[in-house]
Amino acid sequence: MGIFSASDVSTGGVSTSYGGKGLSDFAQMKVLDHTFSDGSLILVFINGAGVRADNLSVSVEDVDFSEGLDSRSVRAGDTFRLVAVPDVCGSGVGGYDVTVDISYVNSVVGLERVDSGRVWGPCE
Repeated sequence: MGIFSASDVSTGGVSTSYGGKGLSDFAQMKVLDHTFSDGSLILVFINGAGVRADNLSVSVEDVDFSEGLDSRSVRAGDTFRLVAVPDVCGSGVGGYDVTVDISYVNSVVGLERVDSGRVWGPCE
């Protein structure tokens, strides 16, 4: 998996072609990289919230895939990974374009937060 630059993100966050990959709209829990390989969507995040994030959960297209997280509590600045098997790259589909929601509890104030965004790319 290679890291992609901001120039890889299409204008407005909407991809009309699956030739490249991109992302949009993530605020505190940022996607560092993503790919779809061997039937799995792999997302690598970084906690940019500035505090420990507890009780992490992640959904893709409103389906909970939290069991695929490698950690449910992440310190500020640390990375975490999700391996999910969403039904997005079926037969004849050239790519994926999905909404990802990350919910977590801010460890300092104890309030739940939700961060959302989209990722897209080719099915490999």
